[in-house]
Amino acid sequence: DAWIDLCMPYMAGAAVYDSAMKNGRTRYFLGADIGADGIVRIFSKADLDQVFFVSDLFNALLAESAGKQCRFTTPLGTDVRFQLADPEGLAIERAKKPGGYFVPGTVMVIPELESVKGTVVCESTFHEYYTTLGEPYRFEVDGKIQSVTGGGAEHKVIDRALKRAGNGEYGNIVHFTCGYHPAARFTGQSFIEDQRVIGCNAVGLGLPQWVDGGGENHPDCVMKEQSFWIDDEQIIADGAIVAPPDLADAVRELKPVYG
Repeated sequence: DAWIDLCMPYMAGAAVYDSAMKNGRTRYFLGADIGADGIVRIFSKADLDQVFFVSDLFNALLAESAGKQCRFTTPLGTDVRFQLADPEGLAIERAKKPGGYFVPGTVMVIPELESVKGTVVCESTFHEYYTTLGEPYRFEVDGKIQSVTGGGAEHKVIDRALKRAGNGEYGNIVHFTCGYHPAARFTGQSFIEDQRVIGCNAVGLGLPQWVDGGGENHPDCVMKEQSFWIDDEQIIADGAIVAPPDLADAVRELKPVYG
């Protein structure tokens, strides 16, 4: 069975998704709000073999780094540290067998939930819908999300969405991501494409589907121009992947396809 999910909010994490994943035959693809132009850019405006090669290298780095200390920063004021957990969630690879799959062009970075400490500042958000923010959100985190400020008229929506996804509380930082797709564009119209733009990071908020009480669509926010460290090694500098050498070399081979 093939299930292409173009719902927004998406169905991953819902009971019907859990049921489909247990039947042993369904290949689920989370397309969500990616538009026709985004599909063209993501799937035909870059060498997909190289896109997947980069994600394989990056995911291997994250898997072998589980337990290490990590840090994200951005020019707008994000500065957050955490212990890296084992990989979880949907795969970002070719759908050669039953399971759940993401759009290529990003990798998922999973923290130990209670280890996250610091500040996260985001410029766009998916709470009950996806929108850019005239005033950024600022999350203060100490294990759990302690407070959220900013957002202007969108503040009440993120407050409501966090409490829905966190069973009445703000919950945790569920995940970070690292976008690297050379043809993705930040349009402010597609959460799925925007987070795959080079240097962008979709920060998941609430409770993940793999813990008790989680599973409902959690809200996310997107930050730009990130820098990322694993222990003392800088992996990303102002959006550009700079280390380790094999990963940086593979990313340099990724170029947009024109025509």
